[in-house]
Amino acid sequence: MWLSQRLLTDADLDGKDGFELDIMGNSIFASHGRRFDTPELQDYFNNQPWYRPIYSPKAFPLKLLSKLEQENVDYISKYQARYDLRYFKK
Repeated sequence: MWLSQRLLTDADLDGKDGFELDIMGNSIFASHGRRFDTPELQDYFNNQPWYRPIYSPKAFPLKLLSKLEQENVDYISKYQARYDLRYFKK
């Protein structure tokens, strides 16, 4: 997944809506087997062929994320806050 391979820039996020940004950020967690409290997010990832849910949201070990992945999650979240682009409630 490219979100795990390089740092994001505004150019990667510009033009995306809140739903797309929420999916991008959460796909990093989903790639490591995290489940989601938000039913719509869980449904979305359940329909991805690569998704293997392992961890409950509260039991997810953040240490599974690489430094780059954590930076990208933070970057997406800050971008969403800056432009008020959230689809799912945080």
